[in-house]
Amino acid sequence: MSSESLNTAEESRRVEEATTFLLDQGVPAVTREFRLRQEFFRHGWDVRVRDQSGYWAVYATKPGYESVEVAGSTESNTLRLALSAALKAGELADHG
Repeated sequence: MSSESLNTAEESRRVEEATTFLLDQGVPAVTREFRLRQEFFRHGWDVRVRDQSGYWAVYATKPGYESVEVAGSTESNTLRLALSAALKAGELADHG
């Protein structure tokens, strides 16, 4: 994925949805990157964050769950989107 393929309007909408979901999970909307990483670990996920020269990529894994891969325009946006996806995957697995 390159930075050209990122749709910032779509990303903004998705980040807003992710922020609302995370707020319901007890993660404040103003949470910084370090705390977002801690939330992954608190829920048992291993997370890798990479600056890909123009966009950010997050890869998160947890034994017994589908891995989560997300790209975004900023580190914060990408972590927020990935954490939301990881927690939703956990909810689905726990209730599925």
